[in-house]
Amino acid sequence: MPHLQHVRCLPALLGLSLVVAAQDAGVRGGATSMPAVQARSLEPKDPARRIEIEGCVEIRVDADAIRVVLAVCSDGADPATVSTANQQRVQRLRAAFTQAQVPDGNVHIDFIAMLPVYDWEEVEEAGRKVARERLSGWRLQENVHVAVGTQEQLDTIKRLAREVGVFDVLAVDYASSDVEKHRTRALEAALAVAKAKAAILLAQFGTPQKLVNVTERTVTVPPHAQYRSFESANTARMERHFRDETPRVFAVRPKNTLYEGYTADVDRPGGTLPMRPQICVVSSVKLYYESPEKVEAAGEAKK
Repeated sequence: MPHLQHVRCLPALLGLSLVVAAQDAGVRGGATSMPAVQARSLEPKDPARRIEIEGCVEIRVDADAIRVVLAVCSDGADPATVSTANQQRVQRLRAAFTQAQVPDGNVHIDFIAMLPVYDWEEVEEAGRKVARERLSGWRLQENVHVAVGTQEQLDTIKRLAREVGVFDVLAVDYASSDVEKHRTRALEAALAVAKAKAAILLAQFGTPQKLVNVTERTVTVPPHAQYRSFESANTARMERHFRDETPRVFAVRPKNTLYEGYTADVDRPGGTLPMRPQICVVSSVKLYYESPEKVEAAGEAKK
């Protein structure tokens, strides 16, 4: 589950107002692919002289701490006006949080930037008309970080933000105080799966095979990395004559995003359907056994 791209320059240049609906990954969410978790493979000189068996397990963990990052932005003709306007918006947001009994220590204001905004002005230079950029105003962005403990509290924070006119959710991060314990559980489960596979497969040889090596890889996949974004738009293309100088401004085609969960192949998934954002702990274990060919060759050498 995998959750930034937060500065939108085009709307500022065109003088447009753009409101983006965000899911619980923030606007950074939308991984296009989910890489499989695999333990490192050994590279012996003769691969035929080993048997490699892998076990992979996923464990889903509910978060006990959640951070949401909200972007509070204001535009104006000069920096002083913009600063005053943004400060008022931040104060209204903090007052809403206080009323919802969010502790002050769980809120942090992060100044991002005061950026100039430009538009085009048509002027005459050397007897010809040219379009020259000119300073038209300023844009201030401050990010408000809020820490909560449950999904219900997160939903409340987002609702309060919308009520005071803050719509940009940049990121939502999930954490668990027990993640180390779950990593150990996943590793033990992956090892058990690999051993169970080995018991079935190696029984076909009739003689016990010696375990000679083992590798593992255990990773924690945050929920924002488990979202997928895609475009679903009915679009057409129109060609124009080269003498047609009419400017064309294309409509915004927002992407669709969904929580897809961890989709790479595992032997033992952490659950059924991915119904809500969860931290995924994925562990892969590879066991290496001597092949019968090597054992027989060693026996022949002793003779």
